[in-house]
Amino acid sequence: MSETAVVILDDLEARLLARRLGARVMGTVGVLIRGKRLGLIPAVGPLLSALNEAQFHLSPELIAKALQLAGEQ
Repeated sequence: MSETAVVILDDLEARLLARRLGARVMGTVGVLIRGKRLGLIPAVGPLLSALNEAQFHLSPELIAKALQLAGEQ
């Protein structure tokens, strides 16, 4: 696997297995934060809200941390 390749996974068991196999792992929220830092999206807050409304499991702690990392809190 390329050293720059990243596996995008949200399932905890899959993430643990991928890491054991030596893969770099990033979740959906991490992709959003990276997108904002690269100037690809203007804000993560509305996207996190949309994911929450679509029944994507996001804990309040994860949302708060994501907003902090994205500079939106």
